[in-house]
Amino acid sequence: MKPTSSFIFMLLVLPATLQADYAFFSINTEGSDLRAVKGYDLSANGSIVVGQAHDYSLGRPVAYMWTAANGLTDLGRPSGGDYESYAYGISDDGTTVVGTSYTHTDGPRAFRWTASTGMQLLPRFSNDFGNMEYFAEAVSDNGEAIVGWASDFSGGGPVAFRWTAADGMQRLGTSGSAALDVTPDGAFVVGRSGGQAGYWDAAGDFTAIVNGGAEGISADGRFIVGRTTIDSSRQGYRWSREDGVELLLDPTGAMEVQGAYAVSDDGRFVVGASGLLDESAVYLWDEVNGARNIGELIEAAGFTLEPDWIIDEVWSMSEDGNTIAISNQGVWLFSGYTIPEPRVYALIAGLSALGLLRWRHKRA
Repeated sequence: MKPTSSFIFMLLVLPATLQADYAFFSINTEGSDLRAVKGYDLSANGSIVVGQAHDYSLGRPVAYMWTAANGLTDLGRPSGGDYESYAYGISDDGTTVVGTSYTHTDGPRAFRWTASTGMQLLPRFSNDFGNMEYFAEAVSDNGEAIVGWASDFSGGGPVAFRWTAADGMQRLGTSGSAALDVTPDGAFVVGRSGGQAGYWDAAGDFTAIVNGGAEGISADGRFIVGRTTIDSSRQGYRWSREDGVELLLDPTGAMEVQGAYAVSDDGRFVVGASGLLDESAVYLWDEVNGARNIGELIEAAGFTLEPDWIIDEVWSMSEDGNTIAISNQGVWLFSGYTIPEPRVYALIAGLSALGLLRWRHKRA
């Protein structure tokens, strides 16, 4: 297959009274066997990306890390790992990566990776004798708390888990639960249990906030985002400890905000998926402007998107709110510097032209 490079666009969406500087550069995969790059999570400042890439020399997907200095790096395989790996989460400082590694003999197993230890498999539940598959979704800043979900090969519903270095692998809920994000200090875990979105505290107690699911949490635990159902329709929301549930809306009415996947540390910015006529779209929501189509923001900055470049999925957002990962026939990355005002946005966009469209993994 012909190698294809990934492209990065830098753009600013600013008030008309401000000057906007634009830059364009690429994440070059030449010289690497890794192609079909997909980005699933970002470090706190958006400078490090982790996800899945296809290694054509091995003929299988591998977990990778990307930095501007080092490009794409295969994170390797755990001892006994002989098949594909996926990186789904990264700590704020970029030192710890978590995900899932598949083996021919052991099925999907959650892993923890650091530069010093390499990729290490997490233990199973104490009463699991090889019947469950494990997916690690997020990790605390010190790498000592990892959350995710496990499911039974026989078709049983998912079960949320939290692993810590001190307590090992622990169930957080019963069948039908999943843990999808964790605060940097590991104190709060968000996800769903029994059809309800909510959070687990350090003691493992679950607090429901709304029907549906929770996908992301701010660093201090004040804000949670996810999706709920109203009159049989999916709806994105932002929950805060002060104000409860707030539905995320497009003030123009052009988009139906169907889910929220990530929130900035201060709660001002949310990204997620929306419906747009017969197409799907992704949005950036803020407290001033409401939900806005990210594709339209790109074009407003002076870039022309091809007609078939329908941006239909958002992958992640950095905690400072300035880096966004989305999907369209591969991966686009948007990032920038600290936003001083609600109406000022700095974004970098990158596209990997290979790879099939797929829904974000966090759909347990």
